[in-house]
Amino acid sequence: MALTMGVAAAALCWGCATTSESSRDVRVMPDGTRRGPPVSQVELQQDVQRFTSDFLSHLGEASEHMYQASEPREREIALRRVLVYASNALDIATGPFPEINVADMVVFVSLCRDAYDRHWQPEVFGDDGQAVADTFAEAERQVWAMSSKILSESQQAQFRVLIDEWQMANPQRHAVEGVRLASTTRSTG
Repeated sequence: MALTMGVAAAALCWGCATTSESSRDVRVMPDGTRRGPPVSQVELQQDVQRFTSDFLSHLGEASEHMYQASEPREREIALRRVLVYASNALDIATGPFPEINVADMVVFVSLCRDAYDRHWQPEVFGDDGQAVADTFAEAERQVWAMSSKILSESQQAQFRVLIDEWQMANPQRHAVEGVRLASTTRSTG
């Protein structure tokens, strides 16, 4: 399965590098499974940027309870968490290849949501962090919906398996913001 996603990622990169036209269809689903109008790089990049803007706005609002925590240490951790999430989301959104940006955003949001639910909320923020947990859950739903523009249902299922395999191989990692698609196709890191 990891090999399949690795080949898909390589195909995405190769496809992006072989043309300078931003209006070409960037869906990576097999021709027989494509439905609806073509998806251009420009459209996909706009989707990623819009998603990122909305995510950062909601994250800022949701983190208010954490900022108001009574302990200075918790406030510092909350500020660092939001800064790390925001900087990584912006790094992904401004990447040169919208198809890879979508894939990396799926990995980023899925892994961060899981790490937040497993570690950050129960171990650090408690009930004050619930709004951020809800923000991640909604962002994950949205980013997978966005990925359906370029991935078939079976490709999405393979992608989910790849993410699950990475999580199983790295159960103690809770600082996962820097993990990208290429990281999930290699051995544990």
